Amino acid sequence: PLTTLVGIGSLVSESSAARSFSFCNFRIGEVRGWRRTFSQANWVNTAHGWGSAARGTTAALAMVRCDADFVSRVALLDVNAEELPGFYEREAGYSIVTTDYCEGRGPEGGGAR
Repeated sequence: PLTTLVGIGSLVSESSAARSFSFCNFRIGEVRGWRRTFSQANWVNTAHGWGSAARGTTAALAMVRCDADFVSRVALLDVNAEELPGFYEREAGYSIVTTDYCEGRGPEGGGAR
């Protein structure tokens, strides 16, 4: 069975995502009620020396809930169940949640951020 992943950050790059796990049907989509937030520290980045909240050098990107009408542009990737461990390893330190998405541009046809 296939699972559709919503990707942000480096997962918006098809070639970057392909370095960590196999997928098919890479495409653009939208999510509502989520926005990008920058400079998020997580234990993976800190453990690798990639950023420090104390030094103000964090560089991780995440999404947080926001107003339901806010639209964010994302990548959509279909992944076979056996490839999910590679995704979870790549995204260690992040909270992975289930959310609704729309393929392409939503019915309003704009407003993506």
